[in-house]
Amino acid sequence: LVIEHCDNPKTVTALIRGSNKMIVDEATRSLHDSLCVVRNLIRDNHVVYGGGSAEISCSLKVAEAADKQQGIDQYAFRAFSQALDVVPTSLAENSGLDPIQVLTSLKAEHVKQKNAYLGVDCLGNGTNDMRQQFVIETLIGKKQQFLLATQLARMVLKINDVIISGKDQYWVCWEGANEGYLLLYVSSSGEGYVGLNSTRLWCFIVTLIIVLKLF
Repeated sequence: LVIEHCDNPKTVTALIRGSNKMIVDEATRSLHDSLCVVRNLIRDNHVVYGGGSAEISCSLKVAEAADKQQGIDQYAFRAFSQALDVVPTSLAENSGLDPIQVLTSLKAEHVKQKNAYLGVDCLGNGTNDMRQQFVIETLIGKKQQFLLATQLARMVLKINDVIISGKDQYWVCWEGANEGYLLLYVSSSGEGYVGLNSTRLWCFIVTLIIVLKLF
């Protein structure tokens, strides 16, 4: 449906029609995503190749940087590298491919060919070169994905602080004579709660010291 010779040609109205509301909502979402891609290209016309090629390339570089780290910092680098592998693995799995085999072969080809444009061949075109398939993503959108995912992971780590595995449980209980009580339950799985109803501050300090010694 095309409407021409409008009074205000700078304004465009898209009429979306579907057999049910779900199809209309999906078409609306797709149209909105397309407009956002065009907006991002206007802001920054740099692009990266899709199909998980950018994530695989970044994963290899982060893993390489992890080998140069000293101490426990290398574990954080390796965890970040493994997190980047989720994107190509998910693409392969959703395309009916073996995710582990696809990821392993793509990483090997990245290193062997020194080609950072190799990604998952989701459409079965016979080539993993995203340049030939013309699968691209906006650079500003890819950077935003990495930033938001990293910020979310940092927020979760701040909340959880330390994750301890195991099944052992510890009970620490102090009861005062008619003046209140303090009950603290902790477990090695990281779960716990505190119930406090006491007028004596030193009882809480003593219990806290005991808990710190347990861990």
